[in-house]
Formats: sequence, structure tokens, C-alpha cells
Amino acid sequence: MSCFHKTKMVSEQLSELRIVLIGRVGAGKTGLMKTILRSSKDYKEPDSESHLCVCSNTEKCHKEKVEIDNQEVVVVDTPGLCHSKKTDQEVMEEVKRCVSLASPGPHAFLIVLDEFKFTVELQNMVELIWKTFGKNAAKYALVVFTHKYELLDQSELGKADEIIKHKIKENSQLQQFVSECE
Repeated sequence: MSCFHKTKMVSEQLSELRIVLIGRVGAGKTGLMKTILRSSKDYKEPDSESHLCVCSNTEKCHKEKVEIDNQEVVVVDTPGLCHSKKTDQEVMEEVKRCVSLASPGPHAFLIVLDEFKFTVELQNMVELIWKTFGKNAAKYALVVFTHKYELLDQSELGKADEIIKHKIKENSQLQQFVSECE
């Protein structure tokens, strides 16, 4: 998994860091959530009957809170966009409800992508996110690429960050989107 953004230093410690994961169905939002949660030494892996599953196609919001390096972290998983049984507008209504779980508001939107192509579907998804939360949401957005084992050849894995940066530069629309996210 790789994340590209402009680095800004936060000078004050937040009482809690609130993160909302947004992306299309199957992009890896739930897997990313589990990766973040596992960063906590106190996190207990849910049993097999848990509603939090890596293979999950999240239908409803799911919120978890953990402590990572003395920092409270709230992670909210949202239903996937580009859903086969629901319109994106229906899904975004649930996503808006999810954002309320990060009250008083999220510090970061992690926009989860599992491909380097800036397809019409991805463009529509991005436009819907900005329309729903306002273009100002880009100031709080980070792009996270998941599924690197599927995206890269075995020989490329050791240089994943470098190769991902190159693939972003190859696609002007993707590059513009990533640069919009501060």
C-alpha cells in the first residue's frame, strides 16, 4: 500500500485523529482499515464471525477506535461506490452518515484506489465526492493505492513507491487528482 501527498507538519497533538475511508467497491478500504487498526499494540483481531472482514463489501458504516503511539485514532469504513445494486447517490447518503461517526468532523479522507487508470468511473467517483463534501475536502484528502501485488510485477515490489510515482506521472488526469489532494 502506498500513499502520496504533500507533507504538512502538525504542530499540536490532537486529542483524537479521525480518518474516513472512501473508495469504490473492492478497492481495499476494509483491508486498509484492518492494517491501520493492527498498528495498535492493543488491537485484538476480531473472531471469524466478526462483521469486519477483509473480504467485506461494506454495506453500512463501520467505526473503530484504537490507540497508536499514544494517539487516539478513529477509523470509519464506508460502503463502496460504483456498487452494482445501489446508485452512487444512495451510497453517498450512507457515506455522509458515516462522516457523522467522525464527529465533529474528519481530519482526513483517505481515498482508496486499486488501479492507476483514471477511468470515467473513477472520474465520476471523484466528482461525486467533491460534490458531496465540497471541493475544500481535497485539503483533507490523501490518495492511498492498495493491491500493490496485483498492480506491480514481482520484480517491481522492492521499488514500489518509485514505480507508483512514475505511473502517476504517466497519467495526467490521475496526476492532477493526486495533486489536488493536499
